[in-house]
Amino acid sequence: MKAIGIALLVVGLVVAVLPVFNTCSYDGKAITLPNGKTVEMKCLWTARASLITGVTLAFVGLFLALSKRRESRLMLSVIAALLSAFAISLPTALIGVCKMDANCVNVMKPALIAAGALGVVLSVVALVLAWRQSDETPPSQGATA
Repeated sequence: MKAIGIALLVVGLVVAVLPVFNTCSYDGKAITLPNGKTVEMKCLWTARASLITGVTLAFVGLFLALSKRRESRLMLSVIAALLSAFAISLPTALIGVCKMDANCVNVMKPALIAAGALGVVLSVVALVLAWRQSDETPPSQGATA
């Protein structure tokens, strides 16, 4: 279970860091309005949302690697699966990426989809392993029968 937790930590870091460096704003592109102001593109907002999602997923992976109780592992696996599915939906359904041929379309979107899919698979494996795990915690010392 520690290996799955560490793998989810790495997936979370990929989801958090990779999109930041593959936006149109990072490449110096922006939408210029008729009044001269510039507006950030959708890929920047996707990158910002994936930063929060990825950091949260990394912490869930860390907690999963350190957790010993069955109930904790079950809940952390479900949370990791939801966060991974959220990482997939950011560039596809929720915010999206730019329409032009840029790094956000060619790198960020496929990377978030692949990392999110890997996170979902790892989370389901962790959930199944936690489900099969026997509760090995001893009963409390203060309880009397």
